[in-house]
Amino acid sequence: MYYKAHRNYSNHKFASLIQNQKLSDIEGLEFSKLVGSNGIVCWNNKISFDELKVWSFDVGYFLNHDVPNRDYTNWDTFLSLYPDNEEMLIIYNIGEDPITITLSNTVSLPGDMIQFTRWDLYDDTWGTVVNSNFIDSLAKNITESLNFSQENKHKYQPIRKNHTHKLKIFPRHPLDTPCMFAPKLHMTELRRLSKDLLKNHASEIPGFLGHATDKRYCMDYTLNPKTFIAIDQIITQWKIESGDPSHLSFVPLWYKTKIRKHFNYSV
Repeated sequence: MYYKAHRNYSNHKFASLIQNQKLSDIEGLEFSKLVGSNGIVCWNNKISFDELKVWSFDVGYFLNHDVPNRDYTNWDTFLSLYPDNEEMLIIYNIGEDPITITLSNTVSLPGDMIQFTRWDLYDDTWGTVVNSNFIDSLAKNITESLNFSQENKHKYQPIRKNHTHKLKIFPRHPLDTPCMFAPKLHMTELRRLSKDLLKNHASEIPGFLGHATDKRYCMDYTLNPKTFIAIDQIITQWKIESGDPSHLSFVPLWYKTKIRKHFNYSV
């Protein structure tokens, strides 16, 4: 697979642009490794959505196209409210006009934040997310995926069907990629590993999690008609700057067993 990486300020690799002209030339697991290690992979050649859906079975485990509702004008990730749902997301433009997406990539953040004096504190910090509109059917189980190998079922944890979740800010990424899980839109409090509530936690949330949306970690991307971008939902956040979100179609996927480094809860 041939690709080039776009650099953005301090990020070593920010977004990888695939150079291949045909999806059939790209091995699915190699593609998913690239998503899981870099966070963002772009494809600028026009393809049909049907072709993309067929190819996606080689990339990851697929259950269905259902995704939770969200405000596309704010930073967020579909994992925020359903943390055991799919880890990868392919975003496809089915419309006839370009859509501008702003992307945040946190691969560089853990290393950069070692410079902060409160690193030890924040390395042990968990955020609380409350889903006030929990829908049972949107909480997905990886072992029910259409292309899942059932002999691996015992390796995976049961899914969490809760209204409230304690999520690790520096997550256990399935591929062990250093990153930061920072969807501040839904975080209600910050706690230490000991479960002690941080002082002034309400003011800490936007300040601390706001690092991910600093301009050093963000870029604008034009999603042209009939093209797609693949993101790791733990590493990234995204929002729409211009365009119609109803023209986006999604293929949510989990990383396959053979490339995972561990099988703990990711966030």
